[in-house]
Amino acid sequence: MRVLCDNVGGRISGSLAGQKAEAWGHDLFSCWHLEHVHYEEFPITGWTRGTLDARITEPVPWTISAMAHGYASKKADISAQVVDAGHGEPEDFEQAKAVVSGKVVLCDEGVRAGHRWLHRSEKMDLAIKYGAGALMVMSESAGMGPRTGACHHTEAPIASLGIASEDGQRLRRILEAGSIPVAQISMANTIAASKARNVLAEIPGTESPDEIVLAGAHLDSWDIGQGAIDNGIGSAVVVEAARVLALCGRRPRRTIRFALWAGEELGLFGSQDYVRRHGEELDDHAVVMNFDMAGEFLVMAATLMEIKSRLLLPTPPPEEGGEGGLEIDPRAELVRQLLEYKAFKDAAGDLKDAAHLQAMKFPRHPPSEEEKGQDEPEVDLEDVQVWDLLDAFDRLMASIGQLP
Repeated sequence: MRVLCDNVGGRISGSLAGQKAEAWGHDLFSCWHLEHVHYEEFPITGWTRGTLDARITEPVPWTISAMAHGYASKKADISAQVVDAGHGEPEDFEQAKAVVSGKVVLCDEGVRAGHRWLHRSEKMDLAIKYGAGALMVMSESAGMGPRTGACHHTEAPIASLGIASEDGQRLRRILEAGSIPVAQISMANTIAASKARNVLAEIPGTESPDEIVLAGAHLDSWDIGQGAIDNGIGSAVVVEAARVLALCGRRPRRTIRFALWAGEELGLFGSQDYVRRHGEELDDHAVVMNFDMAGEFLVMAATLMEIKSRLLLPTPPPEEGGEGGLEIDPRAELVRQLLEYKAFKDAAGDLKDAAHLQAMKFPRHPPSEEEKGQDEPEVDLEDVQVWDLLDAFDRLMASIGQLP
């Protein structure tokens, strides 16, 4: 994984780095003497990131922290008012349809509670449908880090970019205060026909070689980072599983096929090519495992692979004179890990719900016209005592009827 992330780095399929990553996987499978090591090549529309300048010109000029989405336009140059489309769901665009045409549409990455999650490409389709001039999707994570990712299945007809959460929130505050921000976006990217390759290898089975256990992970990543989490760690799980099983000296009952997918980030092209190419044997797949962004589940994945290997590999006879005793069942460990993960996920959800409820109870309203002209009094913190804070807290609680 160090070689993949440091020596290859970001690796969009169809690029030179993508080809180097594919060769990395092929060489490892070959040096460990797996069988049927080969590439499966397929055509793709390649996309290469170019230049981007995104800024707000009115009412206060500043440069946005932004990043073009995959398959964003080869060339775009627009200056237009910003319209907030909420989550970017169909209801949001329908509500704003009178003002969306030709505008720069701002939306976030979320959806309403209980609604199906929408990929940014679906929000792009809605922006195109309602005549938007550009789409800006604000990140849900703080830290001035915009997100990238594919926004269309081919070249998008309008500019599309991810922006930092802080920039998006600032734009929303300006809109809530009654002003209309104006955004200026200029971008240039390269889109051209290219090729990508899935990398496959096998350990043939002994008893049921026609039945396939497939373990795969996408090898490609976006160009702006090293692709360690998404998805170097998943590729490492597949490659390491192949190494261990190939060198353990025992053969599985079923054939284990290892796959490193190409073109996943641009649109699941590698796995789709596999389905088309291997359509006649799909019914022979007994198990399919896909490892994507497995950083939080590395131990869990290793446990699962151990369980599967025990089911697939012949069981050695007990040694004569060996000591008795019960061996730890990895299935129980997997259940423990899943329950622990669920507890953390539930706690995170509760915290998010509590923050949302707090925001609903105590909303931050834009200042009135009278308040806008008033300067906040300067406070010398050295003169503030704890009793001043307690008094302020009591008055605040009394104002909302919460004083005990």
